[in-house]
Parts: sequence; C-alpha cells; structure tokens
Amino acid sequence: MYVGQSKPMSIEYDFRVNSARCDDLNGALKSVYLKNKGGGAFPEWHVDWVDVSYNGYDYRLVFNEWLTVGESKTKYVSARWCSQPSAEHGNYNGGATHDSIGRLRCDPGYELTSSSNTYYCYGGYRYPKYPSATCTDINECLDNNGKGPCDRFNGGCDNNEGSYDCFCNIGYKLEANRHTCKDIDECLANNGQGTCDAFNGVCVNSIGSYRCQCKAGYELRDDLHTCKDTDECLDNDGKGPCHQVCTDQLGSYRCSCREGFEMSAGGFLCIAPCSEDYGPPEHGSATCADTSTGGRFCTVACNAQHEFACVPADGYTCDLEGQWHEVGGSGCPERLSEDAPWPDCSEAYFGFGFPRMKSEVDFYYDGDCQSNVAAIIEMFERLFNNLGGAASSDSATGNVENINVDCGNSARSSATTNTRSGPSFVVQFDVVAVSTLPSDQVTQADQPALVFLLGNTAREIQGKIASGEFSMTIDGRSAEGESFAVTAPPTFEADCQDGQMTVIENFSAYCLDCPRGTYKSANSTTCMKCDYQEYQDEEGQSSCKSCPAGTNAVFRGAKNITDCIPQCVGDVAPCADCHLVSGKFRCKCAEGWAGSSDGLICGRDHDMDGFSDVPISCGNETCIMDNCPGTYNPDQPDMDHDGVGDVCDEDTDGDGVLNNQDNCLLIPNPDQIDSDGDGVGSMCDNCVSTPNPDQANSDDTEAGDACEATLQEDIAKLCENEPDGTYLSHPRDCSMYVQCHQTGHDAVISCPTSTRWSQELLTCASSDLVTCD
Repeated sequence: MYVGQSKPMSIEYDFRVNSARCDDLNGALKSVYLKNKGGGAFPEWHVDWVDVSYNGYDYRLVFNEWLTVGESKTKYVSARWCSQPSAEHGNYNGGATHDSIGRLRCDPGYELTSSSNTYYCYGGYRYPKYPSATCTDINECLDNNGKGPCDRFNGGCDNNEGSYDCFCNIGYKLEANRHTCKDIDECLANNGQGTCDAFNGVCVNSIGSYRCQCKAGYELRDDLHTCKDTDECLDNDGKGPCHQVCTDQLGSYRCSCREGFEMSAGGFLCIAPCSEDYGPPEHGSATCADTSTGGRFCTVACNAQHEFACVPADGYTCDLEGQWHEVGGSGCPERLSEDAPWPDCSEAYFGFGFPRMKSEVDFYYDGDCQSNVAAIIEMFERLFNNLGGAASSDSATGNVENINVDCGNSARSSATTNTRSGPSFVVQFDVVAVSTLPSDQVTQADQPALVFLLGNTAREIQGKIASGEFSMTIDGRSAEGESFAVTAPPTFEADCQDGQMTVIENFSAYCLDCPRGTYKSANSTTCMKCDYQEYQDEEGQSSCKSCPAGTNAVFRGAKNITDCIPQCVGDVAPCADCHLVSGKFRCKCAEGWAGSSDGLICGRDHDMDGFSDVPISCGNETCIMDNCPGTYNPDQPDMDHDGVGDVCDEDTDGDGVLNNQDNCLLIPNPDQIDSDGDGVGSMCDNCVSTPNPDQANSDDTEAGDACEATLQEDIAKLCENEPDGTYLSHPRDCSMYVQCHQTGHDAVISCPTSTRWSQELLTCASSDLVTCD
C-alpha cells in the first residue's frame, strides 16, 4: 500500500486472521488507523471494499483507496477487530493495538504444548501467529519418584487438573505449608492414653504410628488396644513364680507358703521351720542344729531306764521343703510315732532280762544209770550249788536249770585229763545268770556282768573236773566228771508281759512298754499301731481303746482321744490320707472322697470330680455338694444357677425351653427368635440376617463366613473397582472400617466385630492376621 497517492487504486492486501473469531469481514470494516512508524499519524484513510475471499487459512481483501486532505486536526477512528482469542486453562495478554505483539499465558498448573506462544496484531486485527499452541495440565507429581514437591519420606502426591494435592501416610498429617508431613502423636488424647486402655494401658508414640502396651501384670488382648489381667500363676504347675502357693490378683499376684512354712525376705522362697514344731521323743531328748544349706540336723536319745521301741537312725535331717530324712537308716520297719520323724522312748525293764548258757558234763559211771536218773539230777544240782564264788557275785547269781541225764554214752577223753573209756552218762543243763537287784533297778550296764558270771562258772566247772573234785556217789558207786562243754553260746532272754516288747541284743535283753498309740498282744512280737477307729493314750498296753461312736482317728497310731473326730460321712473310715509335714498333720480326703480342705470332713465322691455326692458340713468352711452326682464335672458349671449342673441340666440356660428344643442352647431366649429362619436363634447366630445353619466360621471371628460373604458383596456394590477388578480402601491396613471411593463421595462400611481391614487380603480379617505396624 502506498501512502500519499491521491487517486484510487486497487491493491491486494493479505490479512492473517482467526477464522473462528472473524467469520464475516465483508463490509465490517469502514476504516483503519495506520500507525506511522515515524511517530506521527496519518489522516483518516478511507477504503472501499472490492472483494473478500477466504482460502481456508487467509482472508484475501481487495479494495480501492484514496487519500483526502482534511482539516488540520487529527481524527481517530476506532477500528473494529475480532474479539480477543480465548484459550482453555490460559489467556492472551498484550497485543491490543495494531502491529503489536501478544503472548498466550497458561493458568497455574498448565503449560504450553508448543515451544512458542507469540501472536501478532495486524492492521487492527489480533490473532495468534501459532494457533496450534494450547495449554495442558502440568503433572507436578512426576519428580522425586512420583512424590513431586510433597514430602518424599512420609507422604505422597496426587495430581489433578491444573494443580496437585499432597497427602501423608497413616500416622502423619500435613503441616501448614501443605507440603511436608509431621508425625501424629496419637497418644496425646485421653490424658496421654490415646486409644489405648484408659486404666491399665500405656500408649507409646512412634514415628508414623503408635503402639499400646499394658502395665505390669496385664497383657494385650487380640484387639491390640485393651488390656486384660495376666494370670502369673498358670505356669509351674499353678505355682507361677512362687515357691509353694501362687494367688492371682488383678494386675498382680501374691506368693504365700503352706502352713508351717515361713516366707523369706525376698517374698518368693518358703523356708520350712523343720523341727521347730516337733517335740523331742517322749521320755527322751533331741539335739538339733541348723545346717549351712538352710535345714536342720538332729540326734535323739532316751532318758535313763527308757529305750526306743525301735532302733533310731544315726540322725535326722530336714530340707527346705520341710521333709525329714533319716541318716544312716533305722531299725524301725515303719514309723511308730506319726507326730515326729523319730520314735518315742518307752520305759525299759532290764530286770527281766537274763543270759542263758547251755552246757554238758560227761561222767564215768559203771552203775545202773537208767534206774538212778532222779538221784543223778539231785546230786548234780548239789555239785553246782557247791561251786565257789564263780557261780555268784554281789549283783548276780548263777542258777542251774533244765537238768537232763543221757544214759548209755561212753565217757569221752579230755585233753586235760586221763579219762577212762567205759560206761558213762552225760548231764545236760542250762546255766542262767540272774541279777540280785530289784528288777526296776537293773540297767543295761548291769547285764554284761551276767555274761561274765556265766564265763566264770564254766571255768570253775572245768577246774573242778581237772582236779577230780567234780564227782558224786550214786547207789554206792562213784560217778566222776570227765569233761565239760558249752553246747551253745550265751543268749539273752527276757520274761516280758503283754503290752511289752522283748528286746534282745548282743549283751542285753529287756522288756519295753509299747509307746502310746501302739499295743502288743500276747501272740505278737512287736508293737503295733492302733487302727483308725482306735487310740491308746497309755504305754505298755495289750490293746487299743475305741474312738467314741461316730468318730475316727485321722491317722493310725492316735495317742489321744482328741485325735478322734467326726470325719467320714455316709461310710466308714479311712476316708483321708494324712501325713506329717513340718511338725503338723496334713490331711486330705482320700481317693473317692471329697470335702473340707483339711481332710477332716469327707463325703463319698463316686464320680471323682472333687465334690461330695452328699451334703456335708465343714464347720467354718463352705463345702459344696456335687451339682451333678455320678457325672464327672470338676468345674461345676451352672449357667442358670438352679443348683443343677449344666452337664445334667435339661434346660441349661433356664429359659423354660428344653435343650433338645432350644434354638440357642446357652443363651436364654424364651421367645426363640430366629430372624433369618436358619434354625439358630438370633441371640447366638453368628450371622443374624443371613441364613447359615452350619454356623461356619473359618477364621474364628465373631462374624460367620456367610456375613463376611455379604460384606464382600456390599463392598463390590459400593466401591469403585480398579482396572484390575479390585478396589482400594482407605484408610489402609488395620482400620476397623472399609472406606472406599465412590463418585462424588466416600462409602464407609464397618468391619465385623474383632476384625480389621487387611490391604493384603482385601477384606476384613481376624485382628491377629492383620499387620498393624
């Protein structure tokens, strides 16, 4: 175009315009204002349009123009142009006047799809030079392994149109800058307990999570939040950490000792007092001392003129358990005294004990022996009594007894005498040494002197024979002693009464009264314990005394009538096993009996469940009768508290419906409501709204399998599926809810009781199968 010419001329002028905005240019423009590059302004420039054509990209305008000099003032004519281009997710800035340059600017979160966003405004029309340039969303989350500008350690990035959102992992929350995550201290709530047990729990916060612990004496339940008491007494056969008796308490336990034991300073070990409660043997003494191992060692002895009914052990030791043991063994076949580890002493009578020596003397005699036996015996007794002091002493005398004459034997030669061979007889006799002291004054020390007396007597007889002085005249003929022999060594004997036991030792023999609690009959050789229905409170008795009617002794060998007590109910004794422990008797009801803990009142227990079949009175102690006699039920469950045990109760829950008709056997439901009609009452149905007569429950949760299947159906209906057909829940592992995304809102479904969401299993599972880190 040439400016300054005065006549009209036809020219071609190319305008590049946005056809979307300028779809009708013919006649639309009356004049344009041309910018003078020199800084001035041209007068109004009129154009007459000749032709306008469009070739799909450019408009071709053909027009006539002329220049008219007008008035001196400049007249500006506003040109009409196409409306400013618009862009999705952006806007055009600049280029408002002709020949100016503008640029396409994208909204925050978008970027250009082309490397240039420049456009030009030609001749009053504005349009982009690069119409293909558009704005597209920026994915801010691509960097940092998909976490973009968000917290790369404890969070994540969600891209959206024109923006992005930062989120935090479970256990964290966004800070005010909306980008970084900080740990949530779940323990701040509830005075530092968080969601943990408010009474016995401890909340421990950790980075991104927390855990619940329990105070000493408690342990976590399966829900990992609430606490239950720990029964410390379950281990070690019910003794737990204790030595003897463990009693569980809420959050703790208490150690105690059996009766007769003392608790040590540490509170765990029970120390037996051993013999502190034992008296010495009756008519005797006990010498005891503590040992380095914590027990005791004792030796026992009897008073003068008293002896043990059996040979005691060399000593007795007591261990920490209160049990006594013999050292070296004893001669007691069984313990005669039940109230001490050693036997009692009884009065011994040595005056009735004596030694006997069997002897014989050969005599040479050529007379008629057979016709003169009586004379021979008489003459021999004179010979013996004429012996000197050897046959007697101040404390004893030697007596001859049981003289017997054996005729027809030949005289035997002696090494010390020149005996003759020929007709003879043999006199057989016993020499008995008897104390000259009163019987109650003879002691065991006196008895060896009797043995010595026998020896002296034998030596004197031998001396008399050797010197020819031991002879006698029978029927006018001389009978001369040829030899002497002891045919049996001296043995002790004792002449004891009923109720006394004969004790024979090497150099002693005596009679011993049987101790209290025992007796000796005429045809027995030892003292015997009195039986359960008897007692004996005196020594040296040949029988026992009967316990009063209706009473029995708690052990054999009772020494007092007070040991006889009412005991066995509905049967005869014995019904208890009693043992000596730490100086006192400990009894318990025998097998087939049950009753008081001390074993003193027992009733028959045919089913062996530890409860008496008949009512029994246990004094100050409550004894419970078996609620199902004849049927073993040691726990005695009685759900409806009607006194009839569950194992034999025809209506276990007491709802008035017999067990064989009750649709909920263990929960009272007199109306027999069954919501889903599956034959299982709603009160005990593990899936109330879904029929499941088999009550299948493969994961052992409170909800049955049928309910869990229904849950899966609900989730499938309410939750949007991922491309692989699964769904993504929120929150993830360990939630008690299924919270999944729907269009426009979230759906929340509660997990069944005792279950939590498992992201791995994509279902609500038992709490112990879900990781809750």
